[in-house]
This record gives sequence, structure tokens and C-alpha cells, in this order.
Amino acid sequence: MSGVTLTTTALSAYGRIARVILAEKGVSCELDFIEFSDLPDKSYAQKHPFHKVPVLFHNDLHLYETAAIGRYIDEAFEGPALQPTSPVERAHMEKWISIANQYLYPRMIGDLVWQRLVVPLQGGEANEEQVAGSLDEIKSQVALMEAELSDGREYITGTFSLADAFLGPILFFTAMTPEGQEIVTSNDKVAAWLDRVTKRDSWEATQ
Repeated sequence: MSGVTLTTTALSAYGRIARVILAEKGVSCELDFIEFSDLPDKSYAQKHPFHKVPVLFHNDLHLYETAAIGRYIDEAFEGPALQPTSPVERAHMEKWISIANQYLYPRMIGDLVWQRLVVPLQGGEANEEQVAGSLDEIKSQVALMEAELSDGREYITGTFSLADAFLGPILFFTAMTPEGQEIVTSNDKVAAWLDRVTKRDSWEATQ
């Protein structure tokens, strides 16, 4: 056994990112699934001081923040490297991880996916103004990815990297909404990239 435990929620995009990275490296782990309603609990601050997921435990290591978790998994375990060796391509990867965290996630997941998918699951009604207000930015973000893939590369850094692991779940959940599906499918290269990502063994292993 690897001695790895990952605490997450079943529908967390960031939890899925960490799980995909573990699967890409061939690392087995114990999944500690919690509910969204558990996150505000004061006792959960012992795991994550900002009440987020995922949280990784590996032997004596207690680690939170998905970017740190992803880099640790890639460097601590055997398996295919998920970070380019070229300084240029590594910088390119870091750029897209930052874009995913700072710009894509807030609009795609925080606005669109949350209102379209999560709020109805909780018995509420979507905030249509919030959904509508996110769409122009999401269109621009997907168009930026389309341009990035215009040179024929299969993945963001050429070969599958941490950048693709971060972008995959965010775009996948986005495409589960009617608006997101229309935006993604209207960008052929992004749609083909997402198809490649979701056909990888790591994706199947984390369904």
C-alpha cells in the first residue's frame, strides 16, 4: 500500500484533479469522502484551515492546496513524469495551472456549474443572472484554450501534464451544463482535447 489517504467530496473538481494525478502515477489511495456540509464544521479546520478539499495524507505528511498536492505526488512517486523538463514547457504548464485556478474555476465552476448543477441538487433554483454574467468570460477563456491548441498539440504542454490534469475536470463539469456544452463543442480543438483527456485510463479509474 502507498500509505496515501485523500479527503475530498464526491463532486469536487479539485478532488477529481488530485485523484486523476494519483491515477496517472499509478498510486493507490484510500478515499475519505465527506459532504459539502461538513466543510464549515470547526473540527474540519484541523484538516484544512480554509475549509476546502482535497487534503492529502501520506505517512507523516499532511498537505492541502491542490497545486502543492499535484507536484508532490508527481515528484514523490514513480511513474510517468507529469511536469516537463524543459524550462519553457514547465513555465507553460505553470501558466495554465494558474489560469485554471485564478480565472477558469471561479467562472466555470463557481458561477456556471454551481448554479446549474449543484444548487438544483440542493433543492434550490439557479441564479440566472449569475449564470448569464459568467458566459462572456467563459467563452473568452475557452477561446484562449482553443488558440493554445491551434498548433496541433494533443495536450496543453504537448504531452499530458499537471496542466491537463487541472483543466480536465473543470472543463468536464462545465460541459455538463447546457451553456458549457455549447461553448466547448463550438471550439473544435478544445472539444477534441477534452475527449482525449476523458478517455485516458486515469479518468476511467476516477469515475
